[in-house]
Amino acid sequence: MIFTNPSKADYNQWILKENGIECNGEDQDEKCIKDNKEIRIKNNSSHFRNTGLFSSYEKYVEFENGEKITIRLFGVFGNLFPMDDGILWEILN
Repeated sequence: MIFTNPSKADYNQWILKENGIECNGEDQDEKCIKDNKEIRIKNNSSHFRNTGLFSSYEKYVEFENGEKITIRLFGVFGNLFPMDDGILWEILN
């Protein structure tokens, strides 16, 4: 299971793809494209946990246009599963 745990880069790539955002990286004030419009990342933070058996990742991104996204993902056997905030997330994270 250790070898199939998704990496932090895998999580970031999945998050951008699922939200239709194209960026060269993920730093603050970075220019990104969403819906054929340029947007800038105003603020972002994340928490990554890798236990060896599974990994979890929570990421918060705020854009200059006011849009905010918070994504929680659980990864095991090379797969990523979106999760909602709740008891199960608290246990895994």
